Amino acid sequence: MSEWMTVADAAKELGVNQSRVRQLCISGNLAAQKFGKMWMVSAEAVKDRAKNPPRSGRRW
Repeated sequence: MSEWMTVADAAKELGVNQSRVRQLCISGNLAAQKFGKMWMVSAEAVKDRAKNPPRSGRRW
């Protein structure tokens, strides 16, 4: 069973703002599920992304 965290908690963990976390959820780049109006983010996905952040810069 997965553990979930709020967008605010995920943002703190990743060092980004809440809007960015929501964008990642909507685009499918961060495992999340929407319950009503609230996004809940997979704690494991946040942990993995914090360990292996995407490379900065433009993709070719």
